[in-house]
Amino acid sequence: MAVVMASSDMPEILGLSHRALVMRGGRVVGELDRDELSRPDVQATIFHLAAGLGAGTDDRAPDQSPTDPDPEDSLR
Repeated sequence: MAVVMASSDMPEILGLSHRALVMRGGRVVGELDRDELSRPDVQATIFHLAAGLGAGTDDRAPDQSPTDPDPEDSLR
């Protein structure tokens, strides 16, 4: 069984969905399963897909510039 839900309320989508399809211009541009929907950066991933930028997100904090070193690099 499937239910189609359209919403801009992110907590509602994340709380009710086992899988989410991201659409742009009437076409599916991405699919996120339950594991992906539970990631902390899921909102950024969805916005990237919806904006046509692909699913690529990086792990930097929003206020960290691309030239700043990643504080977790020393842990890898």
